[in-house]
Amino acid sequence: KFKVLQLPANFYLDYNKKKTALDERGYLIVGKSKEPNKQMMIVSFASPKSLQKREMRVGLIQTPADHILWKLDNGQKILNYFEEEFPQLPIRDIISKEEAENFAKCKGGEYPQGGYCKNAAYLVSLDENEKSQGVVLVGDSLHHFPPNKAQGVNAAFEDVLVLNEILDKNNNNLRSSLEMYEELRTADAKGLLECYRGPKIMTSRY
Repeated sequence: KFKVLQLPANFYLDYNKKKTALDERGYLIVGKSKEPNKQMMIVSFASPKSLQKREMRVGLIQTPADHILWKLDNGQKILNYFEEEFPQLPIRDIISKEEAENFAKCKGGEYPQGGYCKNAAYLVSLDENEKSQGVVLVGDSLHHFPPNKAQGVNAAFEDVLVLNEILDKNNNNLRSSLEMYEELRTADAKGLLECYRGPKIMTSRY
């Protein structure tokens, strides 16, 4: 689950207020807790040039659904918790009382779970000259991952790489290549999703 905070564009990066955030830089600030239901981080992305010199920037907070953060129901509890979790930051100079109250009231959002298509390839035709035509799925048409896992582009590149290697291995025999591609890539997509959220995965045959 996730929530967002409105932070000053040039918020303080240290408790002594000697360093401030730069518009053109993104930041990942990790909290001190090690327990799974307490671990937390603030992600603040760099601003595009068109938005630089603005007064505010977004801070993304993402946690497991059972995180203690979702039980804090008012601004004071939020500020107290952030002070405890991020002792390296002057929290009350970064997060206003009003923003903390809005953050506490916000229900937040959830990332889509992700899924994959079991049918990754289809042989369209095979003529008398053994010249076949087929369709393969790559990228998001084959598999979709939760955006916070940052695996979509990586998996898409791997789809193309694997397909190219299989075609070379089978001397461009499309029938053999498509069968092998489907077997390998659906298994990989399923395995990657299971790493993130267990064996219960959305699948589609079409």
